[in-house]
Amino acid sequence: MGFSLLSALKYYQTEITHRVLIKSIYQCNLKKSFQYDKWFRKAPIFFPIQVSNPRKLYKKLLKKGFQTNLDWTDSMLVPASQTLPPDYQESNYPSSKYVSKHTLCLPLNKTVKPSDAVKIVELINQYAK
Repeated sequence: MGFSLLSALKYYQTEITHRVLIKSIYQCNLKKSFQYDKWFRKAPIFFPIQVSNPRKLYKKLLKKGFQTNLDWTDSMLVPASQTLPPDYQESNYPSSKYVSKHTLCLPLNKTVKPSDAVKIVELINQYAK
């Protein structure tokens, strides 16, 4: 049991270290206008960016072999696959509406090598608005 916990802890530490590395590549190299304020800086799974054309950028990155995420950003409530409550009124959440229409989430997981993160940033800086 003790070995399993130590193994899991080591894996967790490795995973967090990797995510911090990829996040720092995004933060240091993406145009500042694409980066959200401090309240999004601690995203443990994705690195959300703010662009005017997230769907177009999503498709462009996918064509280049990079998987990003729109599912959690295409709706004013998270996740997008959930139905809205019957009493929900869009006008009550103007910030949520903006965020849902302008956010693309970049991956931080182990499938993204540091060199991939650099390429993702280059493509975003080139094609995003």
